[in-house]
Amino acid sequence: MILYYIVLNCHTKYDDIMGYLIGIDIGATNLRIALTDEGGEIKKAYRQKTDAGRLVEQISEVLDGLPAFEKIGIASFGPLNYKKGMITNPPNINIKNLPIVDMLKKRYNVECSILNDCASSVVAEKTMGAGVGYENIAYVTLSSGIGCGVISNGKLLLGKEGNANEVGHYMVDPQGKVRCGCGSYGHWQAYSAGKYIPSYVSYLLQNDYKNDNSKLREEEITSESLFKLAPSDSVAMEIVERIGRINATMFANIVNTYDPEIISIGGSVALNNKDLVIKPIVEHTGDYVVNVMPKIVATPLGHDACLYGAIASMLHKDWMP
Repeated sequence: MILYYIVLNCHTKYDDIMGYLIGIDIGATNLRIALTDEGGEIKKAYRQKTDAGRLVEQISEVLDGLPAFEKIGIASFGPLNYKKGMITNPPNINIKNLPIVDMLKKRYNVECSILNDCASSVVAEKTMGAGVGYENIAYVTLSSGIGCGVISNGKLLLGKEGNANEVGHYMVDPQGKVRCGCGSYGHWQAYSAGKYIPSYVSYLLQNDYKNDNSKLREEEITSESLFKLAPSDSVAMEIVERIGRINATMFANIVNTYDPEIISIGGSVALNNKDLVIKPIVEHTGDYVVNVMPKIVATPLGHDACLYGAIASMLHKDWMP
């Protein structure tokens, strides 16, 4: 059932700890669940591939084997309705109108809440990551999809249903060369997110580079293969550079819209390829901004930023609007 079991802080006995909390990070690729103490320190964490068809069952199989807990905090891909506790219609995975908060509340009779994963992550950045000491923070994930969380003047921006800052759907190409998972064309994540980079690369190979030889034609195109080949393949490198410019212009939109003091970057596409993804953002975002440039850094929370966010969102309600 559990593909990975990670002990982050080994405790084989639970008698000495009271007030357990559960943090859940629901990603399009991975589902992460953590047991924490009342201070948010992770005692045990679990990870497995996300199964959209049995998501609540996946979570319950883990939670049923844990000691009694008092709260559940969920960080999830969007869009969602945080007031109704529902994952509505995410473009990157086949889930529709899942009332996950009510389902877990009824099963475990505990407090449960849900926030967009990036909204949760920016709270984690504020309380334990790159945003400590700042009042205006943005967190951007470049992963299977693209999202953003923003704290402005010390308050978390949510919007009417919790979907503020869905920056992955910023328009970058009005001509719409490639299609986003939401069904529209020309959105940022259709060009730069891990799930959609292969479609963009295929389009470029068939059009802009149709007469060029590239090792990209010799194997299955994935985001991983693109970044792996880039240092030794001129076409792959040009495509990476094009993606870098797209990312920089979209980060400039974030700077111009939210005026943050600092932006932290997470997500597997960025964290696994820092020199090819984060470095161009740092170097070129300033070419497109009118506001004062913020500091741009990789999240110090690593791949677990959203999991820490799920926990932080339970413990730091003062950041909520």
